[in-house]
Amino acid sequence: DPDLDFKEMLNVINVNTLGALRVVNSLIDLLMKGDKLIVTISSEGGSINKNWRKSWFGYCISKAGTNMGFSIVHKGIVEQGGQVILIHPGYMSTYMRGGKLDTNEGARDPALSAAAIVDIINHREDYRSDADGQPVFVDVYGERWPF
Repeated sequence: DPDLDFKEMLNVINVNTLGALRVVNSLIDLLMKGDKLIVTISSEGGSINKNWRKSWFGYCISKAGTNMGFSIVHKGIVEQGGQVILIHPGYMSTYMRGGKLDTNEGARDPALSAAAIVDIINHREDYRSDADGQPVFVDVYGERWPF
């Protein structure tokens, strides 16, 4: 696509991928002294296996990068009892697409996703590593997603 805005894509990757990783990196010692649980927001857009899109390069690349980065974090803390859960919150009513509230059919109230995320956190033992040692990537219904 000749109209790709690479500068904007870098901004999205900087926020979505590196921003979350910066926070965890600065807090990892403290996190490992507590519950040893790291939860991060991913997206179905980050699943390479289930990709259906023909656009949104920056967003999808950023979320695939989030998945890889937090897989590496997970592998670095799992032997000490640490755990990473990646969550796809669902298609939500947000201001993400151009500055106005997205109220398209199927857009979910963010409060519903937040409540579901809290429920997943409260039941984190149900979301331990897969047999291959990868962190669990789930949606707000608890359904597992492929990376």
